[in-house]
Amino acid sequence: MARIAVVGNASRDVNRVKRRSLRRPGGTVLYASLALTALGHDVVPIGHAPPRAYAWLKRAVADVSHLHVAVPGTQFLNEYENEHRRQWARRGPELAIRDESGLDGADAVLLGPVLGEVPDDVRAPAGVPSLLDLQGRVRRVGERNLRGWRPITVEAGTLGPTGTDHVHASADEVHLITGETDLEAALRTLGASTRSTPVVTLGALGAIAFDGEMHRCRPERLVLDDPTGAGDVFDAGFLHAVVQGCDLGTALAWGCATAGHFLERRWTRDPLERFASAAEVERRAATMA
Repeated sequence: MARIAVVGNASRDVNRVKRRSLRRPGGTVLYASLALTALGHDVVPIGHAPPRAYAWLKRAVADVSHLHVAVPGTQFLNEYENEHRRQWARRGPELAIRDESGLDGADAVLLGPVLGEVPDDVRAPAGVPSLLDLQGRVRRVGERNLRGWRPITVEAGTLGPTGTDHVHASADEVHLITGETDLEAALRTLGASTRSTPVVTLGALGAIAFDGEMHRCRPERLVLDDPTGAGDVFDAGFLHAVVQGCDLGTALAWGCATAGHFLERRWTRDPLERFASAAEVERRAATMA
């Protein structure tokens, strides 16, 4: 399988769903690295991680030489109502990557900042498939409250070229980023401004992408009371399919199938059991493309 570099900082998340409060590690570098490892890839996580997230990654990933323990790390407070989220943060290390040596020899690169810690000029090696998860590029933090939390908003306005083949955002993010209320118009605007193929996840309704024509994946309906990590796991499944040379519609199906498996197993005792093998995802994706 491929050698895939995943860049970003892991975090410590506090998720409030109804009357429950759950504490767990988070961040694209954590969830995507674990999902890509389960899919059979040689993963190189690059960035910082709080102790618990670092322990998860060290247990699953062979090469953690570019991963550093952060005390304290970046922290998020997430309040969910259905699939809508309000969010606050406490910032940890500001830079996930100081040089690009960890990208050498990579067959694919996933840039997954959570709070702007991956500089805009970080690029995948020439000809290497790449994906940028936009959430950490467009978040902005407000003034600190009495408990030290800063409210997070998504910055409105178009982005410049990203230097990646694909960009991923949620539906809410893409509307705010582009200022477009129509989803198809928003994808066209995002693709033109970033010069990348835009991929937008729609929660339980699947995902959509635009490369000159629209592609859509419609998965089976899931109840998403706590969707934390689903977008990061989607990134892993999507990039896996891209590396295998799949078309865009199939890549969307792999992303949705990988995330669906992850969400159905959110109460497993061992967190690593939440991530599907390639064979499991392939069976599920076949019904979605």
